[in-house]
Amino acid sequence: MTWTKSKMVAAGTTVLLLSGTVAGFVAHKMALRSAYPADSGTPFKFAKHGSAGGTDNAASAKLDPSGLADFNSSIPILVFRTKWPGPVSTSKSFSSFALDIYEPKDNEPARLDHAPTVTTPAGLHVRGMVSRLFPKRSYRVRLQDEAGQKHGRPLLGMPSDADWVLHGPWLDKSLIRNAFSYDLARAMGCAAMRTRPCEVFLNTSGRPVTVADYIGVYQLIEDVERGKHRVNVAKLAPENDSEPAISGGYVLDWDVGDGTYLPHWKTIQVKYPSPPSRPQLEWIDRAFTQFDQALKGKDFRNPEKGYAAHIEVDDWVNYILFEEFIFNLDGYTRSFYLQKDRGGKIRPGPVWDHDLALGHQFQRGTSFTQWWHTQAGSHGWVTRLMDDPAFARKLAERWALLRKKLLSDAQIQARIDAAAAPLLSGAADRNFERWRILNIERPFPRPNDYITIKSSTYPEQIAALKEFLRKRAAWMDATLSRISG
Repeated sequence: MTWTKSKMVAAGTTVLLLSGTVAGFVAHKMALRSAYPADSGTPFKFAKHGSAGGTDNAASAKLDPSGLADFNSSIPILVFRTKWPGPVSTSKSFSSFALDIYEPKDNEPARLDHAPTVTTPAGLHVRGMVSRLFPKRSYRVRLQDEAGQKHGRPLLGMPSDADWVLHGPWLDKSLIRNAFSYDLARAMGCAAMRTRPCEVFLNTSGRPVTVADYIGVYQLIEDVERGKHRVNVAKLAPENDSEPAISGGYVLDWDVGDGTYLPHWKTIQVKYPSPPSRPQLEWIDRAFTQFDQALKGKDFRNPEKGYAAHIEVDDWVNYILFEEFIFNLDGYTRSFYLQKDRGGKIRPGPVWDHDLALGHQFQRGTSFTQWWHTQAGSHGWVTRLMDDPAFARKLAERWALLRKKLLSDAQIQARIDAAAAPLLSGAADRNFERWRILNIERPFPRPNDYITIKSSTYPEQIAALKEFLRKRAAWMDATLSRISG
Protein backbone atom coordinates (compact mmCIF):
# COMPACT_ATOMS: atom_id res chain seq x y z
CA MET A 1 0.00 0.00 0.00
CA THR A 2 1.53 3.32 -1.03
CA TRP A 3 1.31 6.27 1.35
CA THR A 4 1.49 9.81 0.04
CA LYS A 5 3.04 12.70 1.93
CA SER A 6 -0.40 14.14 2.65
CA LYS A 7 -1.50 10.87 4.26
CA MET A 8 1.54 10.83 6.52
CA VAL A 9 1.04 14.47 7.52
CA ALA A 10 -2.61 13.77 8.29
CA ALA A 11 -1.62 10.73 10.33
CA GLY A 12 0.87 12.72 12.37
CA THR A 13 -1.60 15.54 12.97
CA THR A 14 -4.28 13.15 14.12
CA VAL A 15 -2.02 11.39 16.60
CA LEU A 16 -1.11 14.77 18.08
CA LEU A 17 -4.78 15.66 18.44
CA LEU A 18 -5.79 12.43 20.11
CA SER A 19 -4.68 10.82 23.34
CA GLY A 20 -4.63 7.49 25.15
CA THR A 21 -6.33 4.47 23.62
CA VAL A 22 -7.67 6.24 20.58
CA ALA A 23 -4.29 7.72 19.69
CA GLY A 24 -2.82 4.24 19.65
CA PHE A 25 -5.77 3.03 17.59
CA VAL A 26 -5.36 5.69 14.89
CA ALA A 27 -1.59 5.31 14.85
CA HIS A 28 -2.07 1.56 14.44
CA LYS A 29 -4.48 2.03 11.55
CA MET A 30 -2.12 4.38 9.76
CA ALA A 31 0.90 2.11 10.30
CA LEU A 32 -0.56 -0.95 8.59
CA ARG A 33 1.19 -1.82 5.35
CA SER A 34 0.72 -5.41 4.17
CA ALA A 35 -2.53 -7.31 3.71
CA TYR A 36 -3.65 -10.19 5.86
CA PRO A 37 -3.26 -13.39 3.82
CA ALA A 38 -6.46 -13.68 1.83
CA ASP A 39 -6.86 -17.45 1.57
CA SER A 40 -5.16 -20.77 1.95
CA GLY A 41 -5.16 -21.19 -1.82
CA THR A 42 -7.82 -23.92 -1.80
CA PRO A 43 -10.79 -23.02 -4.03
CA PHE A 44 -13.93 -22.48 -1.99
CA LYS A 45 -16.82 -24.92 -2.34
CA PHE A 46 -20.08 -25.05 -0.41
CA ALA A 47 -20.51 -28.08 1.78
CA LYS A 48 -24.20 -27.48 1.17
CA HIS A 49 -26.55 -24.64 0.32
CA GLY A 50 -30.25 -23.99 -0.06
CA SER A 51 -31.92 -25.89 -2.86
CA ALA A 52 -35.42 -25.88 -4.24
CA GLY A 53 -35.11 -28.07 -7.29
CA GLY A 54 -33.66 -25.60 -9.77
CA THR A 55 -34.14 -25.60 -13.51
CA ASP A 56 -31.36 -25.51 -16.08
CA ASN A 57 -31.81 -21.84 -16.95
CA ALA A 58 -28.48 -21.11 -15.25
CA ALA A 59 -26.72 -23.23 -17.87
CA SER A 60 -25.49 -20.27 -19.86
CA ALA A 61 -22.32 -18.37 -20.57
CA LYS A 62 -22.90 -16.51 -17.30
CA LEU A 63 -23.21 -19.30 -14.70
CA ASP A 64 -21.79 -22.75 -14.15
CA PRO A 65 -24.91 -24.90 -13.70
CA SER A 66 -23.06 -27.69 -11.90
CA GLY A 67 -22.94 -25.73 -8.66
CA LEU A 68 -25.28 -22.77 -9.02
CA ALA A 69 -28.44 -23.94 -10.78
CA ASP A 70 -30.22 -24.43 -7.47
CA PHE A 71 -28.60 -21.58 -5.51
CA ASN A 72 -31.23 -19.49 -3.75
CA SER A 73 -31.34 -16.94 -0.94
CA SER A 74 -33.85 -15.09 1.20
CA ILE A 75 -31.92 -11.88 0.44
CA PRO A 76 -30.92 -10.38 -2.92
CA ILE A 77 -28.01 -11.93 -4.80
CA LEU A 78 -25.51 -9.69 -6.63
CA VAL A 79 -23.34 -11.26 -9.31
CA PHE A 80 -20.40 -9.24 -10.67
CA ARG A 81 -18.80 -10.63 -13.86
CA THR A 82 -15.61 -9.13 -15.17
CA LYS A 83 -15.42 -7.83 -18.73
CA TRP A 84 -11.65 -8.33 -18.83
CA PRO A 85 -9.95 -10.94 -16.63
CA GLY A 86 -7.92 -9.47 -13.80
CA PRO A 87 -8.14 -8.31 -10.17
CA VAL A 88 -10.43 -5.54 -8.98
CA SER A 89 -8.80 -2.11 -9.05
CA THR A 90 -7.19 -1.06 -5.77
CA SER A 91 -6.87 2.57 -6.91
CA LYS A 92 -9.66 5.11 -7.41
CA SER A 93 -10.14 3.99 -11.01
CA PHE A 94 -12.95 1.53 -11.67
CA SER A 95 -12.61 -1.98 -13.11
CA SER A 96 -15.36 -2.84 -15.58
CA PHE A 97 -17.97 -5.43 -14.63
CA ALA A 98 -21.44 -6.60 -15.59
CA LEU A 99 -23.79 -6.65 -12.61
CA ASP A 100 -26.82 -8.94 -12.38
CA ILE A 101 -29.16 -8.67 -9.39
CA TYR A 102 -31.57 -11.43 -8.38
CA GLU A 103 -34.23 -10.51 -5.83
CA PRO A 104 -36.80 -12.41 -3.75
CA LYS A 105 -40.29 -12.05 -5.19
CA ASP A 106 -43.81 -13.05 -4.13
CA ASN A 107 -42.53 -14.67 -0.91
CA GLU A 108 -40.14 -16.79 -2.97
CA PRO A 109 -36.36 -16.65 -2.53
CA ALA A 110 -33.98 -15.05 -4.98
CA ARG A 111 -32.74 -17.69 -7.41
CA LEU A 112 -29.87 -17.74 -9.85
CA ASP A 113 -31.88 -19.86 -12.29
CA HIS A 114 -34.43 -17.04 -12.66
CA ALA A 115 -34.03 -13.93 -14.79
CA PRO A 116 -32.21 -11.08 -13.00
CA THR A 117 -34.30 -8.10 -11.94
CA VAL A 118 -31.43 -5.72 -12.78
CA THR A 119 -28.69 -6.04 -15.39
CA THR A 120 -26.28 -3.14 -15.79
CA PRO A 121 -22.64 -2.29 -16.48
CA ALA A 122 -20.84 -1.30 -13.29
CA GLY A 123 -17.45 -0.08 -12.18
CA LEU A 124 -15.83 -1.56 -9.09
CA HIS A 125 -12.81 -0.70 -6.97
CA VAL A 126 -11.60 -1.66 -3.51
CA ARG A 127 -12.42 0.87 -0.80
CA GLY A 128 -11.37 1.56 2.78
CA MET A 129 -8.10 2.46 4.44
CA VAL A 130 -7.82 -0.55 6.76
CA SER A 131 -10.72 -2.68 5.54
CA ARG A 132 -8.94 -3.17 2.20
CA LEU A 133 -6.45 -5.27 4.14
CA PHE A 134 -9.10 -7.73 5.32
CA PRO A 135 -9.53 -10.97 3.37
CA LYS A 136 -13.18 -10.02 2.81
CA ARG A 137 -12.83 -6.68 1.09
CA SER A 138 -15.31 -3.84 0.63
CA TYR A 139 -15.91 -2.08 -2.67
CA ARG A 140 -17.14 1.12 -4.22
CA VAL A 141 -19.69 0.51 -6.97
CA ARG A 142 -20.52 2.94 -9.79
CA LEU A 143 -23.43 2.10 -12.06
CA GLN A 144 -22.81 2.91 -15.72
CA ASP A 145 -24.50 2.98 -19.09
CA GLU A 146 -23.38 0.92 -22.09
CA ALA A 147 -20.86 3.64 -23.00
CA GLY A 148 -19.26 3.35 -19.55
CA GLN A 149 -20.62 6.69 -18.33
CA LYS A 150 -21.97 7.21 -14.83
CA HIS A 151 -25.67 6.33 -14.82
CA GLY A 152 -27.93 6.22 -11.75
CA ARG A 153 -30.77 3.83 -11.09
CA PRO A 154 -32.69 2.61 -8.03
CA LEU A 155 -31.37 -0.55 -6.37
CA LEU A 156 -33.13 -2.89 -3.93
CA GLY A 157 -35.85 -0.38 -3.16
CA MET A 158 -33.44 2.52 -2.54
CA PRO A 159 -33.66 5.80 -4.51
CA SER A 160 -31.85 6.16 -7.81
CA ASP A 161 -28.15 6.98 -7.79
CA ALA A 162 -24.98 5.85 -9.54
CA ASP A 163 -22.65 5.58 -6.53
CA TRP A 164 -22.91 2.84 -3.90
CA VAL A 165 -20.82 1.12 -1.26
CA LEU A 166 -20.65 -2.67 -1.09
CA HIS A 167 -19.61 -3.24 2.50
CA GLY A 168 -18.21 -6.62 3.50
CA PRO A 169 -18.52 -7.13 7.28
CA TRP A 170 -15.34 -8.75 8.61
CA LEU A 171 -14.76 -7.56 12.17
CA ASP A 172 -18.55 -7.45 12.51
CA LYS A 173 -19.59 -11.09 12.80
CA SER A 174 -23.22 -10.15 13.42
CA LEU A 175 -23.18 -8.95 9.78
CA ILE A 176 -25.77 -6.29 10.71
CA ARG A 177 -24.04 -3.64 12.83
CA ASN A 178 -24.21 -1.02 10.07
CA ALA A 179 -27.67 -2.05 8.88
CA PHE A 180 -29.12 -2.02 12.40
CA SER A 181 -27.40 1.18 13.51
CA TYR A 182 -28.16 3.20 10.37
CA ASP A 183 -31.82 2.20 10.60
CA LEU A 184 -31.92 3.09 14.30
CA ALA A 185 -30.20 6.44 13.69
CA ARG A 186 -32.77 7.41 11.07
CA ALA A 187 -35.57 6.50 13.46
CA MET A 188 -33.97 8.70 16.14
CA GLY A 189 -33.84 11.67 13.76
CA CYS A 190 -30.16 11.46 12.81
CA ALA A 191 -28.91 11.65 9.25
CA ALA A 192 -28.07 8.13 8.01
CA MET A 193 -27.79 6.26 4.72
CA ARG A 194 -30.03 3.40 3.61
CA THR A 195 -28.66 -0.12 3.42
CA ARG A 196 -29.77 -3.56 2.19
CA PRO A 197 -28.27 -7.03 2.85
CA CYS A 198 -27.20 -9.20 -0.07
CA GLU A 199 -25.09 -12.21 -0.99
CA VAL A 200 -22.35 -11.56 -3.51
CA PHE A 201 -20.50 -13.45 -6.23
CA LEU A 202 -17.44 -11.73 -7.66
CA ASN A 203 -16.06 -13.27 -10.85
CA THR A 204 -12.73 -11.90 -12.11
CA SER A 205 -11.71 -14.82 -14.34
CA GLY A 206 -13.79 -14.08 -17.44
CA ARG A 207 -15.13 -17.65 -17.29
CA PRO A 208 -18.60 -18.73 -16.08
CA VAL A 209 -19.43 -17.87 -12.47
CA THR A 210 -18.88 -20.75 -10.04
CA VAL A 211 -19.29 -21.37 -6.32
CA ALA A 212 -15.62 -20.39 -5.95
CA ASP A 213 -16.67 -16.82 -6.79
CA TYR A 214 -18.90 -16.57 -3.71
CA ILE A 215 -17.63 -13.90 -1.29
CA GLY A 216 -20.36 -13.88 1.34
CA VAL A 217 -22.95 -11.60 2.92
CA TYR A 218 -22.55 -7.90 2.19
CA GLN A 219 -24.48 -4.70 2.84
CA LEU A 220 -25.27 -2.49 -0.16
CA ILE A 221 -25.18 1.05 1.23
CA GLU A 222 -25.90 4.48 -0.19
CA ASP A 223 -22.64 6.38 -0.55
CA VAL A 224 -22.20 9.60 1.44
CA GLU A 225 -22.65 12.35 -1.14
CA ARG A 226 -24.72 15.46 -1.70
CA GLY A 227 -28.12 14.81 -3.21
CA LYS A 228 -31.85 15.00 -2.58
CA HIS A 229 -31.96 11.42 -1.32
CA ARG A 230 -28.48 11.31 0.23
CA VAL A 231 -27.12 14.35 2.11
CA ASN A 232 -29.72 16.93 1.24
CA VAL A 233 -27.84 20.24 1.26
CA ALA A 234 -27.86 22.98 -1.38
CA LYS A 235 -25.80 22.60 -4.53
CA LEU A 236 -22.70 24.78 -4.30
CA ALA A 237 -21.27 25.89 -7.65
CA PRO A 238 -17.68 27.19 -8.02
CA GLU A 239 -18.97 30.69 -8.72
CA ASN A 240 -20.90 30.79 -5.41
CA ASP A 241 -18.22 32.81 -3.64
CA SER A 242 -20.22 35.37 -1.64
CA GLU A 243 -23.05 35.31 0.90
CA PRO A 244 -25.67 34.03 1.12
CA ALA A 245 -24.86 31.37 -1.51
CA ILE A 246 -21.40 30.59 -0.14
CA SER A 247 -22.92 29.63 3.23
CA GLY A 248 -23.91 26.17 1.97
CA GLY A 249 -24.14 23.43 1.37
CA TYR A 250 -21.08 21.65 2.65
CA VAL A 251 -20.41 18.02 3.52
CA LEU A 252 -17.33 17.46 5.68
CA ASP A 253 -15.59 14.54 7.35
CA TRP A 254 -13.43 14.41 10.48
CA ASP A 255 -10.97 11.76 9.29
CA VAL A 256 -7.44 11.00 8.11
CA GLY A 257 -5.93 10.28 4.69
CA ASP A 258 -5.95 12.12 1.37
CA GLY A 259 -8.37 15.00 1.12
CA THR A 260 -8.91 18.76 1.05
CA TYR A 261 -8.47 19.84 4.66
CA LEU A 262 -9.69 23.05 6.28
CA PRO A 263 -6.70 25.38 6.75
CA HIS A 264 -7.09 25.55 10.55
CA TRP A 265 -8.53 22.06 11.01
CA LYS A 266 -6.06 19.45 9.82
CA THR A 267 -8.50 16.64 10.57
CA ILE A 268 -11.60 18.03 8.82
CA GLN A 269 -11.88 17.34 5.10
CA VAL A 270 -14.30 18.98 2.68
CA LYS A 271 -16.13 16.18 0.85
CA TYR A 272 -18.54 18.50 -0.98
CA PRO A 273 -18.03 20.61 -2.97
CA SER A 274 -15.15 18.70 -4.50
CA PRO A 275 -12.96 20.57 -4.82
CA PRO A 276 -14.11 23.71 -3.02
CA SER A 277 -13.03 27.05 -4.41
CA ARG A 278 -10.58 29.00 -2.28
CA PRO A 279 -13.29 31.44 -1.06
CA GLN A 280 -15.51 28.46 -0.13
CA LEU A 281 -12.69 26.71 1.71
CA GLU A 282 -11.88 29.86 3.65
CA TRP A 283 -15.53 30.55 4.42
CA ILE A 284 -16.31 27.11 5.88
CA ASP A 285 -12.98 27.12 7.75
CA ARG A 286 -14.03 30.38 9.45
CA ALA A 287 -17.45 28.89 10.28
CA PHE A 288 -15.87 25.99 12.18
CA THR A 289 -13.30 28.21 13.85
CA GLN A 290 -16.05 30.58 15.04
CA PHE A 291 -18.05 27.65 16.39
CA ASP A 292 -15.02 26.25 18.21
CA GLN A 293 -14.17 29.64 19.72
CA ALA A 294 -17.76 30.23 20.82
CA LEU A 295 -17.98 26.75 22.35
CA LYS A 296 -14.74 27.13 24.28
CA GLY A 297 -15.21 30.79 25.23
CA LYS A 298 -16.47 32.22 28.51
CA ASP A 299 -19.95 32.94 27.09
CA PHE A 300 -20.41 29.44 25.64
CA ARG A 301 -23.77 28.97 27.45
CA ASN A 302 -25.19 32.21 26.05
CA PRO A 303 -27.74 31.30 23.31
CA GLU A 304 -26.73 34.30 21.19
CA LYS A 305 -22.97 34.44 21.78
CA GLY A 306 -22.20 30.80 22.53
CA TYR A 307 -22.28 27.50 20.67
CA ALA A 308 -26.05 27.54 20.07
CA ALA A 309 -25.60 30.36 17.55
CA HIS A 310 -23.54 28.00 15.37
CA ILE A 311 -25.01 24.48 15.66
CA GLU A 312 -28.42 22.80 15.48
CA VAL A 313 -28.56 21.82 19.13
CA ASP A 314 -31.32 19.20 18.89
CA ASP A 315 -29.47 17.40 16.09
CA TRP A 316 -26.35 17.23 18.24
CA VAL A 317 -28.39 15.85 21.14
CA ASN A 318 -29.71 13.02 18.96
CA TYR A 319 -26.30 12.34 17.44
CA ILE A 320 -24.47 12.16 20.78
CA LEU A 321 -27.10 9.87 22.31
CA PHE A 322 -26.86 7.59 19.29
CA GLU A 323 -23.04 7.41 19.25
CA GLU A 324 -22.87 6.83 22.99
CA PHE A 325 -25.61 4.18 22.98
CA ILE A 326 -24.00 2.07 20.27
CA PHE A 327 -20.55 2.85 21.72
CA ASN A 328 -18.84 3.52 18.43
CA LEU A 329 -15.05 3.17 18.83
CA ASP A 330 -14.63 5.37 15.75
CA GLY A 331 -17.02 7.93 17.24
CA TYR A 332 -16.04 11.61 17.06
CA THR A 333 -12.61 10.84 15.54
CA ARG A 334 -13.02 8.79 12.35
CA SER A 335 -15.73 8.88 9.69
CA PHE A 336 -17.33 11.69 11.72
CA TYR A 337 -19.39 13.45 9.05
CA LEU A 338 -20.64 17.01 9.38
CA GLN A 339 -22.81 19.18 7.18
CA LYS A 340 -23.89 22.78 6.79
CA ASP A 341 -26.71 23.82 4.52
CA ARG A 342 -27.16 27.24 2.99
CA GLY A 343 -28.30 29.66 5.68
CA GLY A 344 -28.28 26.87 8.25
CA LYS A 345 -26.16 25.85 11.21
CA ILE A 346 -23.63 23.03 11.57
CA ARG A 347 -25.19 19.59 11.93
CA PRO A 348 -23.59 16.19 12.61
CA GLY A 349 -23.99 13.22 10.28
CA PRO A 350 -24.68 11.15 8.43
CA VAL A 351 -23.60 8.45 10.87
CA TRP A 352 -21.13 6.05 9.29
CA ASP A 353 -19.01 2.91 9.83
CA HIS A 354 -20.01 0.97 12.93
CA ASP A 355 -18.06 -2.26 12.52
CA LEU A 356 -16.13 -1.29 15.65
CA ALA A 357 -19.27 -0.41 17.63
CA LEU A 358 -21.67 -2.39 19.78
CA GLY A 359 -19.37 -4.32 22.07
CA HIS A 360 -16.03 -4.48 20.28
CA GLN A 361 -12.93 -3.42 22.19
CA PHE A 362 -9.36 -2.29 21.80
CA GLN A 363 -6.59 -4.66 22.82
CA ARG A 364 -5.94 -2.96 26.15
CA GLY A 365 -9.61 -3.15 27.02
CA THR A 366 -12.49 -0.71 26.77
CA SER A 367 -14.81 0.45 29.54
CA PHE A 368 -18.47 0.33 28.57
CA THR A 369 -19.49 2.08 31.81
CA GLN A 370 -18.12 5.44 30.76
CA TRP A 371 -19.04 8.05 28.18
CA TRP A 372 -17.12 7.39 24.98
CA HIS A 373 -16.64 11.12 24.36
CA THR A 374 -14.40 11.28 27.45
CA GLN A 375 -12.13 8.62 25.93
CA ALA A 376 -12.24 9.53 22.25
CA GLY A 377 -9.90 12.45 21.70
CA SER A 378 -9.01 15.99 22.56
CA HIS A 379 -11.01 18.32 20.29
CA GLY A 380 -13.40 18.48 23.23
CA TRP A 381 -16.61 19.50 21.47
CA VAL A 382 -18.88 16.92 23.07
CA THR A 383 -17.27 17.16 26.48
CA ARG A 384 -17.62 20.95 26.40
CA LEU A 385 -21.27 20.72 25.36
CA MET A 386 -21.86 18.46 28.35
CA ASP A 387 -20.37 21.17 30.58
CA ASP A 388 -23.50 23.21 29.89
CA PRO A 389 -26.20 22.05 32.35
CA ALA A 390 -28.91 23.10 29.87
CA PHE A 391 -27.44 20.86 27.16
CA ALA A 392 -26.97 17.97 29.58
CA ARG A 393 -30.62 18.29 30.64
CA LYS A 394 -31.71 18.21 26.99
CA LEU A 395 -29.71 15.03 26.56
CA ALA A 396 -31.27 13.41 29.63
CA GLU A 397 -34.81 14.45 28.71
CA ARG A 398 -34.45 13.21 25.13
CA TRP A 399 -33.03 9.89 26.36
CA ALA A 400 -35.93 9.38 28.79
CA LEU A 401 -38.42 10.05 25.98
CA LEU A 402 -36.69 7.66 23.57
CA ARG A 403 -36.50 4.91 26.18
CA LYS A 404 -40.28 4.84 26.51
CA LYS A 405 -40.72 3.47 22.99
CA LEU A 406 -38.05 3.59 20.27
CA LEU A 407 -35.12 2.71 22.55
CA SER A 408 -36.99 0.41 24.92
CA ASP A 409 -35.31 -2.97 25.41
CA ALA A 410 -38.22 -4.68 23.64
CA GLN A 411 -38.12 -2.45 20.57
CA ILE A 412 -34.33 -2.61 20.30
CA GLN A 413 -34.42 -6.41 20.39
CA ALA A 414 -37.22 -6.47 17.82
CA ARG A 415 -35.21 -4.18 15.52
CA ILE A 416 -32.17 -6.44 15.81
CA ASP A 417 -34.31 -9.50 15.08
CA ALA A 418 -35.74 -7.80 11.99
CA ALA A 419 -32.26 -7.05 10.64
CA ALA A 420 -30.94 -10.56 11.36
CA ALA A 421 -33.98 -12.62 10.33
CA PRO A 422 -33.29 -12.67 6.55
CA LEU A 423 -29.78 -14.01 7.22
CA LEU A 424 -30.87 -16.90 9.44
CA SER A 425 -32.27 -19.04 6.62
CA GLY A 426 -28.90 -19.89 5.11
CA ALA A 427 -27.09 -16.67 4.17
CA ALA A 428 -25.17 -16.31 7.46
CA ASP A 429 -24.20 -19.98 7.43
CA ARG A 430 -22.84 -19.66 3.91
CA ASN A 431 -20.92 -16.52 4.85
CA PHE A 432 -19.19 -18.28 7.74
CA GLU A 433 -18.57 -21.34 5.68
CA ARG A 434 -16.70 -19.01 3.32
CA TRP A 435 -15.03 -17.04 6.13
CA ARG A 436 -14.41 -19.27 9.15
CA ILE A 437 -14.00 -16.59 11.82
CA LEU A 438 -17.06 -16.92 14.10
CA ASN A 439 -15.05 -18.29 17.01
CA ILE A 440 -11.97 -16.14 16.41
CA GLU A 441 -11.71 -13.19 18.80
CA ARG A 442 -9.03 -11.38 16.78
CA PRO A 443 -9.66 -12.03 13.08
CA PHE A 444 -7.11 -9.36 12.13
CA PRO A 445 -3.90 -10.44 13.90
CA ARG A 446 -1.81 -7.30 14.17
CA PRO A 447 -0.28 -5.47 17.15
CA ASN A 448 -2.90 -3.38 19.01
CA ASP A 449 -5.54 -5.61 17.49
CA TYR A 450 -9.28 -5.17 17.82
CA ILE A 451 -11.10 -7.59 20.15
CA THR A 452 -14.33 -8.84 18.58
CA ILE A 453 -17.10 -10.99 20.01
CA LYS A 454 -16.55 -14.67 19.32
CA SER A 455 -19.17 -17.40 19.35
CA SER A 456 -19.87 -20.94 18.20
CA THR A 457 -22.93 -20.00 16.16
CA TYR A 458 -24.36 -17.02 14.32
CA PRO A 459 -27.47 -16.76 16.58
CA GLU A 460 -25.08 -16.33 19.51
CA GLN A 461 -23.67 -13.24 17.77
CA ILE A 462 -27.16 -11.76 17.62
CA ALA A 463 -27.80 -12.62 21.28
CA ALA A 464 -24.52 -10.89 22.25
CA LEU A 465 -25.59 -7.76 20.36
CA LYS A 466 -28.86 -7.63 22.30
CA GLU A 467 -27.13 -8.19 25.61
CA PHE A 468 -24.59 -5.43 24.99
CA LEU A 469 -27.30 -2.88 24.21
CA ARG A 470 -29.42 -3.95 27.18
CA LYS A 471 -26.49 -3.34 29.53
CA ARG A 472 -25.42 -0.11 27.83
CA ALA A 473 -28.96 1.28 28.02
CA ALA A 474 -29.17 0.41 31.71
CA TRP A 475 -25.92 2.29 32.37
CA MET A 476 -27.17 5.32 30.43
CA ASP A 477 -30.47 5.17 32.35
CA ALA A 478 -28.69 5.38 35.67
CA THR A 479 -26.20 8.04 34.55
CA LEU A 480 -28.65 10.34 32.80
CA SER A 481 -31.29 10.04 35.50
CA ARG A 482 -28.88 11.76 37.87
CA ILE A 483 -28.71 14.71 35.45
CA SER A 484 -32.46 15.01 34.94
CA GLY A 485 -33.19 14.40 38.58
